[in-house]
Amino acid sequence: MSSKKVKKSANIRAKAGIKAKESINKGENNRLENINAMVESSFKNIYIGLIFIFGLFFMLNLLTPLQGDDWGLRAISEGFSSIKLSYLYINARFFELIYRGYIYLINPFVFDFINALFATAFIILSYVLIFGSFDKSGKGFFLILIFIFLLMIAIPFEYMFLWESGSVNYLWSFSCILLCLIPYRFFYTNHFKITNANLEKLDSAIFIAIFGILNLIAGSSNEIGALLALIAHFAMIVFAFIKKIKLPKWYVIGLVCFALGFLNLYFSPGQNNRALIEAQKYDIVSLSEILSMGFIGSIKRIYFTFNTFALKTPIILPLTLFCLMFFRIYSQISPKSVFLFIIYFIGFIFIMFIFPSLGLIVLLFMQIIIYKKDKSPLNFTLLLCFCIWLFSSLMFIEFSKNLPNRVRIFDLVLLVGIIASYVNIFLNKIEFRSYYKKVLMGGVAR
Repeated sequence: MSSKKVKKSANIRAKAGIKAKESINKGENNRLENINAMVESSFKNIYIGLIFIFGLFFMLNLLTPLQGDDWGLRAISEGFSSIKLSYLYINARFFELIYRGYIYLINPFVFDFINALFATAFIILSYVLIFGSFDKSGKGFFLILIFIFLLMIAIPFEYMFLWESGSVNYLWSFSCILLCLIPYRFFYTNHFKITNANLEKLDSAIFIAIFGILNLIAGSSNEIGALLALIAHFAMIVFAFIKKIKLPKWYVIGLVCFALGFLNLYFSPGQNNRALIEAQKYDIVSLSEILSMGFIGSIKRIYFTFNTFALKTPIILPLTLFCLMFFRIYSQISPKSVFLFIIYFIGFIFIMFIFPSLGLIVLLFMQIIIYKKDKSPLNFTLLLCFCIWLFSSLMFIEFSKNLPNRVRIFDLVLLVGIIASYVNIFLNKIEFRSYYKKVLMGGVAR
């Protein structure tokens, strides 16, 4: 009899314990729901965040005074005659031609406003191109902030976003190139059945005409950015040929116009004259001279170029990419994986300081491992983009001396985009909102 009472008492205590636990869990869930509502309301409208970003860029532009070239170009700007002079003898980049010809008509305050618009557009276009859509959630705005932060670390930020002459040559041209790449982005995401964007209207005569003109402008806006885009186009054309993907009219016409714009820029008299000046300044070795070095000499030249490319890459970017790739490979975080990460990370830092070109090869092999584990379209795209980034180092094979940092803006933005994609994968993996809100409010399960 006493044993029955003991069992009954134990059962009552067990049920009471379960109810208490359920009550605690329910209270914790309610608390997390309240936190969810609080955080979601703080990110309720991403457009408010974009207005803030525009205001920030506008303020920074206003605080940045006109510098050397800005004063000189404003002083000699005389309309079409300045455009003609620049095209024949100085520089044939589209936006710089417009700037040289008509900047005298634009007040610095108005230019700062336009430049801030371009900066905001660049952020939005980059986001759409990287992630395939415009996420209006809190995570979307968080990723935008990360992207801007990485840009500030990776590139000469003031040269691209604040200096008039630099903005025209890089920010404006990059924005135009990104705008022209976005339809191709949706074309291939449709092919991989990631998105279901309606692209039928792109075959209309009006769109093809506008798209063709935009691609002409984009192709002639900056030779480095255009060449990098053409490398990506070539890779995707090869992919389409292998997979027997039928390319629509707008695709072909846009690509042809982009290539024509690039050829117009590359073979323009002003660009050739500028190349002759830079050949003396940076000790340029022509491709014919490189080929005449023989097989061993050419390999040495490629190694010199690639190693210089690796050395000039801000080390924080490969280190960040290594961390994200590691936890992409070791998806289950455990004491063992953390221990391995510490050992491998220390080794990778050592490699990057002693033999940086090998460090980039290590990252390539890590990307290949990720793709072999999961042959998803996303991993294929990241592998392709990383290979394009590595291959872009050969664009500088003719230069024997270190180039100014601004020349690397285009390829470094591509690397930042790859890192941002991995950040997005990581945030999705840890269920971004729930996790950081738990940590913030001490709600991690005990």
